[in-house]
Amino acid sequence: MKKPKRTYSRKRIEDEFTPLKISRERKRQLRRVKAGLCVKCSDPIAPGEELCVKHRIQQALQSRKKLNSRHPKTGKWVGTGIRKAASAVKTVAITGKFKNRF
Repeated sequence: MKKPKRTYSRKRIEDEFTPLKISRERKRQLRRVKAGLCVKCSDPIAPGEELCVKHRIQQALQSRKKLNSRHPKTGKWVGTGIRKAASAVKTVAITGKFKNRF
């Protein structure tokens, strides 16, 4: 005897993200951004961002921690190149002269 055919309660979502060759999770993230919601949670987002205020602050703290840390083997500062470039740009903006600090 044949088993009865399954019926699924959820219907497939058909929108502009359906035919894209990306993962289901990325499609979900794009749908949330389009709806104006945070990618990680369902809170509203600031215009031009993909994250809510809480997750944006977490991301900023993580990148700050990563840039302000030392490499485990060499002991050198990880983010020094970025900081040097930023200070050089600031120097040019203030004085109008470029000092070669690299």
